[in-house]
Amino acid sequence: MVEAIDLVPTFVEYCGGARKPHVVEGRSLMPLLHGGPPAEWRQYAFSEYDYAMLEARLILNQPIDDCRLYMVFDDRWKLVHAKGFRPSEAYARGQQFVREF
Repeated sequence: MVEAIDLVPTFVEYCGGARKPHVVEGRSLMPLLHGGPPAEWRQYAFSEYDYAMLEARLILNQPIDDCRLYMVFDDRWKLVHAKGFRPSEAYARGQQFVREF
């Protein structure tokens, strides 16, 4: 499972640099590009989305500090949580709405 945070470490390694984990998050994709996953590759992807500057904030009547969506995905299931709202949907890959909480 690949995330956008993996791009910088990949570019650094490609250019011959050394990754500094305390500065740059993510993992180099170079092992994947050469045919296989690196040891102990992640099994979950996490994402955060800030919609404070979108019209959705006004429609939902949310304060700016609460305008965040959080997502976790494990290659089959995806759960999306909106701060200030109860989780309401989970999705399985290739399917629409699966479960209401």
